[in-house]
Amino acid sequence: MRQGLAAAAVALVIYVLTLAPGLTEIDAGELAGVAATLGVAHPSGYPLFSIVGRGWTLLPWPLRTITAMNFFSAVLAAGAVFLVHRTIRDLLPPGRPREIGAWTGSLAFGLNGTMWSVATVTEVHALQMFLDAAFLHAIVRAGLWGGRPFKESAFLAACYLGGLCLTNHLTSALLLPGFGLALWLRRRHVTPRILAAGAGAGLLGLSVYAFLPIRAAQFPVFSSCRRSFSTMRGAFLCRCMLMKLKRSRSSSMISWDESVEPSSTSTISIDPR
Repeated sequence: MRQGLAAAAVALVIYVLTLAPGLTEIDAGELAGVAATLGVAHPSGYPLFSIVGRGWTLLPWPLRTITAMNFFSAVLAAGAVFLVHRTIRDLLPPGRPREIGAWTGSLAFGLNGTMWSVATVTEVHALQMFLDAAFLHAIVRAGLWGGRPFKESAFLAACYLGGLCLTNHLTSALLLPGFGLALWLRRRHVTPRILAAGAGAGLLGLSVYAFLPIRAAQFPVFSSCRRSFSTMRGAFLCRCMLMKLKRSRSSSMISWDESVEPSSTSTISIDPR
């Protein structure tokens, strides 16, 4: 445990020293706004990130919201390093090579370019790495992989985490075939009762998706769920304007058709409700 925490602390220090001080590119602004206002992000909605991120922003950080969310990614990535360290120790036989392998493997995971890049900015991927690492650790603890005796409580935790992973990013579905294979190989230990309980635990994890329609119906400030009529009307007006610009290329001056009123562009702005 202590060595895993030490590995996570090393990674966290490096992440903090290289942390983005503010807003970065791609989805950082949207996701920070979603977390700060408990909004609904672009598909697939990322409900778990919205809920957990909102809780994080409510803490009394002496930082701007965007910087606090960048730090949130660093903490989650460090947590993933800790879980990878623990998983490697569980898979290797006791001895000094196990300790060296756990340190090497966990830091190689935490400090590779891809992981490092998502650990210093506001994105859903750091949370995803933490959830995936927790899911794989639970699989090993359950005895589905690595030769440990079967443990029902860890199996139920793995099923729950498998469902929960999908509420943050759908790429976790790529882990499910491996989980199914491990379950098949240990099928002697999995009774119908345990399997039914595992299915229920997985559905409980997936239930976080209920947040999306409930919150979208309240029209939060940040929401990708808007009335389709307004969206289609805005797209149609933009299309009309682009067509008029294209037709006017041959002339020396761009002339705007009076049928497209400048005030009508407001229809593509965020619905205030």
